[in-house]
Amino acid sequence: MSVFTRLLAVSDDSNRGKLALRKAVQLANASHAELTLLRVKTPKYQGIGQWLQQKVHPQPLVSHLREKRPHYPSRELNLCLKQCQAKDLPTAILTELKQAHYDLLLVEHHSYSALQCELGHTDDWQLLQRVSLPVMFVSDSPWEQQGSLLAALELDEDTEDHSHFNHRLLQQAFDFAGLLQQRLHLLNCYQEADISMAFDNQQPGCRSQKDNQWQKLRQVARPLALSDEQLHLASGMPDHVVPEAAHKWHSNIVIMGAAEHRGLLSELNGHASEQMLNQLQCDVLALKPSCPLLH
Repeated sequence: MSVFTRLLAVSDDSNRGKLALRKAVQLANASHAELTLLRVKTPKYQGIGQWLQQKVHPQPLVSHLREKRPHYPSRELNLCLKQCQAKDLPTAILTELKQAHYDLLLVEHHSYSALQCELGHTDDWQLLQRVSLPVMFVSDSPWEQQGSLLAALELDEDTEDHSHFNHRLLQQAFDFAGLLQQRLHLLNCYQEADISMAFDNQQPGCRSQKDNQWQKLRQVARPLALSDEQLHLASGMPDHVVPEAAHKWHSNIVIMGAAEHRGLLSELNGHASEQMLNQLQCDVLALKPSCPLLH
């Protein structure tokens, strides 16, 4: 089973951040992984005097203050506590990733207004784009026993790289569901073909677009031996369809791909992923093609 072995959980002083740390400990116990808890202190609102002082006497962006390995009371757990100061959460995380190796990042799941998402990129979007390892955005909802895990797929692109990425994403979702004792569901999101084009190209005996999508979904799910009750098909924009599906099936975790493309397409897909992430109320595990676990 491909599981994570070196976890980095990052939090500030918020209550939601503390709940994220509890799930990190739970995941580390289940996977027998090493766990590093990084507490980040970010500056509050500063007046003009403090701003000028920083300009005259600039401080390092990140300064690690302490590091220790305490004994965890409930069971033997390889736990490391760290604390740092940084101008923001992404800066602290990127600095820590340069100093040590991890294979999963856990951060609290923030909620942003639609205006914030439109005016600029949020911290969550920066982590989706700039961090190469998988990122788990942890909500304040506890994991339900024998709950469900939803893997969101996109099967229209038929390139070799994308097919390989989908295969690895499915295997990771299957392993993760087994690790946390969750029931795995697969969701294939696709875009309806243009009506005029579909009409012009329609031939007697041809399969419909929906039938073709079902065939693709069953084909990729066959190695996992999933029943049809665990396979779902929906047409529409993923940033609307996936949150609705996660709510409908009471999903504890949604697994999806992120940062697969580059250039302008990356900006568009990143924005869609950001909107989707902001609407999801459950935990989200975003996997990256550049992650060593996916190769």
